[in-house]
Amino acid sequence: MKRLPVAPARAWVIRNGRLDPEWASVDRRTMSIAGRAVASMIASAGYNDVWRIYSATERDGVDYNLAFIGRDFTLVYDKPFAQSYMRPLYEYGRQRALAGNTWVARPPI
Repeated sequence: MKRLPVAPARAWVIRNGRLDPEWASVDRRTMSIAGRAVASMIASAGYNDVWRIYSATERDGVDYNLAFIGRDFTLVYDKPFAQSYMRPLYEYGRQRALAGNTWVARPPI
C-alpha cells in the first residue's frame, strides 16, 4: 500500500499568564496561607501543562510553539478586566508580534 505524504504537525500553545513564579508576602493567618497555597498550585498546574504538552510534541515529532506573558511585562494584575492592565498587556503582545518574537520553541526553565 502506498503512503500519502503527511503535512508536518504543529502545536500552537497560548498560555494566558506568566510561567515564572511570583513571589508574594503572606500574612501568618490560616486563610491567607491557604489562599496563597491554592494560587501556587494553580500556577504550578499551568506550568506543568505547558511542559506536558511540550514533552508530548517532542515524543511525537510535532513542531512546538508557545506564547506566554514574559517576565518583561511587569504591570501588576489587580482586578479582572481593568483597562489599566488590559491595554498595556495588549500592547505588550502586539509589540512582541511586531518584533517577531511572539513564539518560543520550548518552555522556559
